Amino acid sequence: MKKKFLLFLVALVLALVLVSCSDDDDSSSSTTGLDFTNDNWVDDIDYYIIYDYQAGEIVVQTDKDVETSGMNVNGHQIFLNEWEYDEDEDFAWFPWYTTAAQLTEYEDLSFTEGAELEFTLSINGNENSATVKVPTMPQVTFPAIDLTSDYVLEWTSNDDPEVQVVDFELDLFDELGDYDFEYVEVLEQLSGSVRDFTISSDNYSDYSDWTVEDYYISVDSANYSKSGKFMVVVVNSDVNSTYDWDKCERRSKYQSILKQISSK
Repeated sequence: MKKKFLLFLVALVLALVLVSCSDDDDSSSSTTGLDFTNDNWVDDIDYYIIYDYQAGEIVVQTDKDVETSGMNVNGHQIFLNEWEYDEDEDFAWFPWYTTAAQLTEYEDLSFTEGAELEFTLSINGNENSATVKVPTMPQVTFPAIDLTSDYVLEWTSNDDPEVQVVDFELDLFDELGDYDFEYVEVLEQLSGSVRDFTISSDNYSDYSDWTVEDYYISVDSANYSKSGKFMVVVVNSDVNSTYDWDKCERRSKYQSILKQISSK
């Protein structure tokens, strides 16, 4: 489930950050974005990496058949796990080969917030590199959830990332009525300088007498680099959640964001 969340996060960053960017005719040096109004937007990226700084985990994806691969970060060789093929039946047009690595296993690697990280990925002899700064983790004040009031998030940060994403999710249960379940989700992309965001109670006030079974609330700071068809995203998040990512069977967040993208 953790891998699913990481994949969702990179899709979210791509969808919310880059959709507003303009395209560059010189794809070999492009640092601009993609056209998500086109269902074939995925054709514009061959390889991408997402690094979750808090988890110390890297996820790598490509839509190419992988015969040979190698990776290093700041010149340190990283051994990748066995590649897996992901093809969800609901998204047969979006197959990916996926692998991962845990940077916390490397004692000689000690990254800090603000560090410049150079990622080099070689797949089938095709080498790509990108340098991304580790963003500072936002320090968020998470208030108690009251289904009759707006939910106001406030946070501090020592620097301004390229983008911030607020993710607010509730699993609600009608234990006093028909024993129904309801899922509420608010996703919002913010500029790097913003330090507060309000989730309107209009999103859940119809269920004010229901019980909050589980919740996931986060503020994600992200920096990224795109060069040609290669993309790297580094994320640093402050999270307040009751979900057990190893055991929960809730719907895939990755599939959820793909539905939003494909419907545009």
